[in-house]
Amino acid sequence: MYAHPPYWEITGYGLEFGWEQYLKIAELMKSCKSKIMLSINDHLDNLNAFTDLNISTTKISYTVCHSGAGQEQK
Repeated sequence: MYAHPPYWEITGYGLEFGWEQYLKIAELMKSCKSKIMLSINDHLDNLNAFTDLNISTTKISYTVCHSGAGQEQK
């Protein structure tokens, strides 16, 4: 299963997603017998909420156009 909730303390999603919902996800993951991949931002609150789980982090960079297509030619 894969879950990608809104990033904690990031605005602009246009919906309410309170801390209680993150805690519910953490409890679900702790009680679930199958594997769940969760994609969230690297925030100390998140690390504390999901502390009893296997956590891996990775650095990523966001780009709009990876191939360079559509870039302005000078």
